[in-house]
Amino acid sequence: RVLFRSKRMLLPGFLVNDKFDNLAVVKKFPGPVLVVHGDQDELIPFRHGEKLAAAAANGRLIAYPAGHNDCPPDWERFWQDVGAWLSRL
Repeated sequence: RVLFRSKRMLLPGFLVNDKFDNLAVVKKFPGPVLVVHGDQDELIPFRHGEKLAAAAANGRLIAYPAGHNDCPPDWERFWQDVGAWLSRL
């Protein structure tokens, strides 16, 4: 898995030696999890954010029309969304 990831990212394997198994961690975490993701992210596929939120016992995905480095595109809306999520908890 790590070798595949390092080849895809065009990095030597020794630079990508941490698996960052977020999915396994989120599955075990009993608390709420908020995933914020740009639906046009060219670095981390959007489906990864969807899977992460779905794997959480109490997960929520907030998606924005954005890529990787411009998410969220509207900070005021972002804080409103986060505030609304926190209020529901």
